[in-house]
Formats: sequence, structure tokens, C-alpha cells
Amino acid sequence: MASVVGVTWPQRAVGPTCLEDLKEGAGVNGDSGISPLTVPPWMDFARYHKVQRFFEEHAISLMMAWHCSLVMGFSLPSLLSALVFTQQSGTPAKSLQRYMRTFQHLTAWHLGNVFDPASKAFASLQQVRQLHSGVRSAMDQHMPGTTWISMYDMACVQSGFMGAITILPNKFGIHASNELLEDYVFFWRCVGYQLGVADRFNLCSLGKDVSDNIVWEVIRKVVLQDLAHPPPDYSPIASAYIDGLNLLTLGLPVFSVRSTLAFAYWALGLTWVSLGFVDTCRFYFLRLLLLLVGWLPPWRRFLNRLLLRQARASAQELDTSMAAYQPSCPITGQQLVSQCKVSCPITGHHLASQPATFSSLGQALPTELQQQMMQQEEQPCHVSALGLALVLGTCLLGLLLLLAAALTLGLVLWLLIGILPGSNLLRDFCGLLWEAMRSLG
Repeated sequence: MASVVGVTWPQRAVGPTCLEDLKEGAGVNGDSGISPLTVPPWMDFARYHKVQRFFEEHAISLMMAWHCSLVMGFSLPSLLSALVFTQQSGTPAKSLQRYMRTFQHLTAWHLGNVFDPASKAFASLQQVRQLHSGVRSAMDQHMPGTTWISMYDMACVQSGFMGAITILPNKFGIHASNELLEDYVFFWRCVGYQLGVADRFNLCSLGKDVSDNIVWEVIRKVVLQDLAHPPPDYSPIASAYIDGLNLLTLGLPVFSVRSTLAFAYWALGLTWVSLGFVDTCRFYFLRLLLLLVGWLPPWRRFLNRLLLRQARASAQELDTSMAAYQPSCPITGQQLVSQCKVSCPITGHHLASQPATFSSLGQALPTELQQQMMQQEEQPCHVSALGLALVLGTCLLGLLLLLAAALTLGLVLWLLIGILPGSNLLRDFCGLLWEAMRSLG
């Protein structure tokens, strides 16, 4: 609160109100340098912890939203340059491993407390922050003249993680109150803060209404424009990601770039270019999957359990990685420990006497990280139970619904549509089936 002569007014919240505000951060280093041990004055832990249950109830929907955002986001030149530079996304196996690790991080953030230095969520997020710092420094060294991973870039990535979920929840099978979606925006405000995004450039600083407007601006004025004329590396990177994803389904080409983009355009209320027969089938498969997720809670809970079980099963890899790279002060790069005599000159927190594996801000990418990123060996990827369940389960439920629709087609269905249990699902499924038949015919 600010006060003058005994009169107090609430401090005005700081944050972007439009895309132009974000673009001012294009030349600003993407890490503000603020200590992750400093809890911001606007923090509300009651709101923050509501997101854990939201994630557990809608994990599969969030994953599909991130999938669509990622395929679209590959078209952003500055972000694509970072992916190409790190050489972690050039082949299906490497790409799958890279984005499975990303999902492990996201799971840790959603289920933990990113402000608790003793939590896995805190360690995970600070590892990602330090990775950003290392890649930024290496890119500055090898490709000077551009502000890499800037505040603007960080905000664009932030919009990809939360934007589709808050502006198009129903399209991804999420039926949540506006209050809960507001809390989800607040959660990403916290994540952005802990990643070093300044409040001035934090997309979520001013709440859902403002962030939704900016997300729509980013989509219309940035993403769609870049997709219309994608960089040369877009197709190889996007194809490697999709092919890696298909490794989880016995190598069957369930997903494709074109069908994913067609679904994303449909969700946005736009028209994508005409698809071939196979891609049209994939497009309606994605729609059917999320239709069932939205209207059949048991199916949604089953997929969520499979997804979270797989995330926890593979979390040991993340734990091993974080054990090798201990959390450190983002200013000095020294390891954070609970008991020692040396303190960080910025945060005042106790530090180990030896520097951490990750470099401090502005230094070159460390050798260990270079080896991890540049020379990562491709390893065989195992078939995912979740991948098989997505395909086989969705097709089976689709056939069952097709049978149910066939048995109830005609005048009786439409006369009783207002009173039949589950009629909304049948109505939506019949509409989807009719649209698919017209497209395939």
C-alpha cells in the first residue's frame, strides 16, 4: 500500500496490457535476476495450491493443449533458433526425450510449490531457469547481435503453456469455472516470476481478462503470421517432434503436423487448408478424443491416471538430473545449501563454497551441459500405455458411441434430446459424425 499524509491507496499492479507492451521486452534479457528465494508481495498461496487438483483432473487436456501450442509455436523464428542451436530436437528419439523431460518438469511445477526451496518443484524450475541462462549465454557468444531468449520470447512461450487452456477450455475437454481458470492464470504468473520474468513483461500479471486479450493478439498477430511463412527449420523440427510422439503408439502415424494444425485452427474458429483422407481421419480422431474427455469423466480420469503414472515413473530421470545439477543462486551460480558460512551477495542465502555446475548469468554454457545438449545419444523409446490407450480406447469408445447413435437416430432421439441422460454427448457426437462423413465423402 502507498500512503500520503495518512491516506492510503492500493499500489497499481504492474504488467503488460497488450502485445505492444510485450514487444518492448524484445531487447531485454529474459531473466530479471530476481532471487527465487524472494516471495513476491502479490503471492496468494491459497490460490496457487488450487491448481494441483485442476491439473490432476485435466492433465490429459492440458497435455493436448500444449501439444497443439507446441506445433504452432515451432514457427516463431527466435524460439525455433534456440531449439536448433541446442540440437536436442532434430530426430524423433531426441525430440521425444526432450519433450518428455519438459512434461516431467511441468508435472513437478503443477503438483509442488515452486517457492519452497526444499521442493522438487523449486529445484526443477530453477534448473530450467539456469538452462535458459546457459543457452542464452552460449547463443550470445556464437550468434552475437540479437537478444536471445528475451522477455518477449519468454512471454510468448508463457502464452503457449496457458493461453489455449484459458481462452478455449471447452475445445480441449475442460469444463471449469471462470474462477478456476483465473487461478490457473495466477499459477502461471508465479511460474513466470520464478523463471525470472519481470512483472512488467509477465503475461499473467494483470489477471485472466487481460491475459486472454494478449493471448488472442499473440495468436493473430504473431503465431498465425509466422505459420503463414514458417522458417526453413520449421518442418524438420515439427516433423521430428510428431514422429517422436508416434513412437509411443507402436510407430503408428496417429499424429501429424497437418492434422494437429487443422485441429488448432478449428479450435480457434478458423479454416485450415483441405486435408487428405488420412489427415482428415486424424483430425476427427483428435476431436473425438477431446469430446470423450470432456463428456465422459471416467474416461478422462482413466487417461489422467495413466498420464500421471507415466510421469511419476519417468520422474526418476529428472531426479537424477537435478541431483547432478544442484539448485544455485541465479546471480552467482553458487550452490544453495542450508548450512555454510558463505552467503550470496544478492540474496543473503547461504551458499556452498564451490560454484555450481551451471554457470552464472552471462557466462558460457558449461561443458557438462554442452555434452548433455550437443552430444546426447539417442536411446530406444518404449511404447507408452497411455499412447495405446489414447488410440485403442478412443476408437473403441467411438465405435460404441456410433452404435448407440445408430440405435437412437431419427425422430425419437431429437424429440427426447432434452431429457435423455447423456443427450448432450450424443448430440455432439452425432454432429461430429455427420461432419466427418461429409468431409470424408
